Amino acid sequence: RFLLRLDPDDVAALTKLGRGLSARGQTSEALAHLSSAVRIKPDEDQAQVLAHGTVPTLKRWKHAHK
Repeated sequence: RFLLRLDPDDVAALTKLGRGLSARGQTSEALAHLSSAVRIKPDEDQAQVLAHGTVPTLKRWKHAHK
């Protein structure tokens, strides 16, 4: 998060933070950071793969808590 305060458009920092948040089960926040990374650099493969993996997890969580 420190690096994002210095440069909010740091794709590597957004991707790493998104990966870490996803691993902790914080899928909504992870998806927000990963989506930002993809928006800034659409050809960022790692962020796209992680974002696509996070969406089904988020959908399952929301469905289970209805």
